[in-house]
Amino acid sequence: MLYKINFLNNGISHANLVEASNIELAKSFFVKEHLDGDATRLVEIKENNESYKPGQPCWKVPDDWKVKVLWFSRHEMTTDQKKALGACEINQINRTIGSAYELKEEIEQSDIVAIVAPIGLQQQFLSIAGNKPVIMAVNDRILIPTEDGEDKVSFKFVKWERIKKIEVVKEDFNL
Repeated sequence: MLYKINFLNNGISHANLVEASNIELAKSFFVKEHLDGDATRLVEIKENNESYKPGQPCWKVPDDWKVKVLWFSRHEMTTDQKKALGACEINQINRTIGSAYELKEEIEQSDIVAIVAPIGLQQQFLSIAGNKPVIMAVNDRILIPTEDGEDKVSFKFVKWERIKKIEVVKEDFNL
């Protein structure tokens, strides 16, 4: 499939074509390889329904090209989570850290940062990642009855959500 990508370069709008198996792969490839990872410069991506214009740049995503995902979690990524990310290479980090800055090099080498972490670490991941997406899985919690009367908890992946901003708002509390 051929996709048309409109993007900004020094404030000027440009259009390139990308040949890829799906729109997400085309977007990830173009942002990483041609926009230095800065997705904020991407204006629009859509299927190309126009005839080719001579001189218009056209890129083909290599068959072995994959998005690099840093997965910070104690648990393996599920099949559904991997499927939702498309063609990707996952680097799982399964250890306790005091600060996300301990993973600065790994974050810088990744295209997407997927995390399971408390709010303080989430803020640090966002700060280090810059324009790279920092994402978290949204799961449904399912209770499964067991023979001993204790419900077993299971989780079903729903979607990925991008963390854009973390803000804590407080006010005085009086009884």
